[in-house]
Amino acid sequence: MKAVKYILLSLLVCGAASAKVKVTLQNNVVRDMDALTVKDGRLLLPAENKQVPLAQVVSAEFAFEGFPIEQCRILFDQGDYAGIIRKLAGEKASLMAAASLKGNASDWLRLLFRAQFRSGDYAAARSTAQSLRTAGSPLAVETVPYEILTLIEDNRIAEATKAFEAWKPADSAAAEFIRARLALAGGNDKQALQHLARLQAFYYREADWLPPAVFLEGQIYKKTGQTGAAAYAAEELTRIWPGNVWSRRAAELKESEIKQGESL
Repeated sequence: MKAVKYILLSLLVCGAASAKVKVTLQNNVVRDMDALTVKDGRLLLPAENKQVPLAQVVSAEFAFEGFPIEQCRILFDQGDYAGIIRKLAGEKASLMAAASLKGNASDWLRLLFRAQFRSGDYAAARSTAQSLRTAGSPLAVETVPYEILTLIEDNRIAEATKAFEAWKPADSAAAEFIRARLALAGGNDKQALQHLARLQAFYYREADWLPPAVFLEGQIYKKTGQTGAAAYAAEELTRIWPGNVWSRRAAELKESEIKQGESL
């Protein structure tokens, strides 16, 4: 049943579809539009050949036909990042135009940005983050830890370290995960495991950081030949997040145990 549901959801995102945008103005006028265009701080209303200052826009709500945001979140949890990108990338400019407005644009952009990051398209993720910053979106603050991680993924460790120091984060799951990645990049496996243990102990409700932390822990155990501990991390991923992308990736840790066992 889960496999059938996943296939049906994937079919929904096999191609891009345009969004409809409901724009509410201060005078209680509502406009249904196919896209948003903002220029010099003014929203264009092409049907009326008018421009409205953004200060007069109360909200902008996006709706994708046959693709509610709940389904987008399900696909994200299942790891169908490419499907999300195909669906949303064509509307990125329109979503960005509403990035600083009230409404649900930030919800969609958050999923797009995270999908770009999780899919490994770090250049696209950094581009989206920069666009959010230029647009003055409050969401830009949330992209900082991911931007640092894109530098680590690209092996730009010195830049990542400098960016992390400039960020000066309060204690958080994201900060502990980045500390673990930086420690690992520096060859300090023990310190990396300490940061991951702290993340799991104090931030066990952080859905965006806990599963990758458990997976990274398993990878470290795999690398250091602790096959039993790696297998336990795999079991945790499968048990706690069934049907999630991380439970599927757990197989990588289990396979590593078998391969290492055979080589002994």
